Amino acid sequence: MSKLIARLPKGLALSPLLFAILCFISLVQSKSNTAFVALNLAVPSYNIPLGLQLVLANLWRLSFSQETVVHPWWDFGCFGVTFLTEPEKLDEMRNSVLQLWKQPIWNLMIFRQARLLASQQLRRWKSEPIEWLRWNARAIALGSYGNLEEDEIALVGFDEIQSVTKNLASYEPLLVSYDGSSWSALAIPTVKASSKASFKSGFRLTFKLASYRSHGLWWSVVKSEPEVALVVAELLGGGTGALWFQILRGDKPIAYDAIAQVQFNPFGAEISLYASALPQDFKFLQKRTRQLLADLKQGKVDEGGLKRAILLAQLRLKEIECEPLSLSQMIAVWLISGRSLSDWGDLSSKLQSLSLNDLKNFCRSIQQFSELLAVP
Repeated sequence: MSKLIARLPKGLALSPLLFAILCFISLVQSKSNTAFVALNLAVPSYNIPLGLQLVLANLWRLSFSQETVVHPWWDFGCFGVTFLTEPEKLDEMRNSVLQLWKQPIWNLMIFRQARLLASQQLRRWKSEPIEWLRWNARAIALGSYGNLEEDEIALVGFDEIQSVTKNLASYEPLLVSYDGSSWSALAIPTVKASSKASFKSGFRLTFKLASYRSHGLWWSVVKSEPEVALVVAELLGGGTGALWFQILRGDKPIAYDAIAQVQFNPFGAEISLYASALPQDFKFLQKRTRQLLADLKQGKVDEGGLKRAILLAQLRLKEIECEPLSLSQMIAVWLISGRSLSDWGDLSSKLQSLSLNDLKNFCRSIQQFSELLAVP
């Protein structure tokens, strides 16, 4: 992979698409099962404004873009950077990351480029209604609504970045590496990130959007068992037989999109239900959605739905474990939440022993869903 990177123009910041292409090429060119090692630097972000997170992750990205492929990422409650390198260069890369973490020295020109990339990332989220609504939900939940404007990125100062990174250097970073078969983790947190922050739920907000469709996101976070969260993800969004798809895209489709997702984060499991429809159909879509959520909160699920969802959750877990990049990032988030690698290894067996009562209790524990709408 280093040979591929060496051919790139100097100073080029890799886009997510180029990042994916390079990963694919490196895999094809390699004759071994493991073409690279993914090293993740993960940072709890409950006390860092989103604008600073966006700039800081891109600063790390630019600082190592001449040495390896780097991909920044952001989640609810944490953010980080994925570094890809050859197995024999892992120790060297880890030491370089640790050195920059402990002695952050930033170049003003690179900072300005990082701030530009941060603005571009914000625009990408804005161009995808599901991402834009989800990030607004996250910002409102943490009391940082308004941080999703490009003006906020422009206000991020060089001195502010230096102050934040100096504060971060006062404790050891979480560094997680995965070579396709084994894990290595440095400075696993001993206190759950979620114990240091709280968030609100049950809010409603409507935005104006230049679109001929109306878009809706119903969002909540559950502090509960991750294995049940995986099953709920498949119960709601696992294929055409799932509940969310059936009520919106079943016999009489009323929605263009019907996407249900559950993602792990330091606070627990984030549940997102997204749909888009023509404005004249949206009121009916809202009515159906609210009824589904009311039924879910009351634990109205049956044994047949549970068995199907468990099977799909097991398949999804195997799929995740076959995607080293996604898995490495997920494990980093998993460790920030205070869970262990052994907890991850127990997920499959816990799925098999899950009962209908476990699922119903989980559904009843879901906090009130927040509703965010983007209308023409």
